[in-house]
Amino acid sequence: MLALLDLALLEADTLADTADVAASLSLDALRGSPGAFDARIMHARAYAGAGKTARTLAHLNEGSQIRESHRAPDKDTRVQDAYSLRCTPQVHGAVPRQPRTSTRNGNSGTEQRHGQSASLL
Repeated sequence: MLALLDLALLEADTLADTADVAASLSLDALRGSPGAFDARIMHARAYAGAGKTARTLAHLNEGSQIRESHRAPDKDTRVQDAYSLRCTPQVHGAVPRQPRTSTRNGNSGTEQRHGQSASLL
């Protein structure tokens, strides 16, 4: 059962990374500004997850030709991006993003049942 839990946790981490890629593509398609992901702003947040997500989004959108093509004030008159784009680091950053296993010894190949070790093989 622990192996299934570990697989589910791995899938959750993959899903969280995929959500960052989707957000990055949305930011690019909507000509969003990475200014809201500035490290100084993220440093003021109460948890590190927002900063990590902000760095990931800024890295994924680094060198975007789509954004640069619309950066001039005469081409894009918006004062700021939609809140749904600006809040992405806080929303995605709330998800734990470190490799984890279901137990301290999740990679040991055994699990405990009623005080006894049960081998996977």
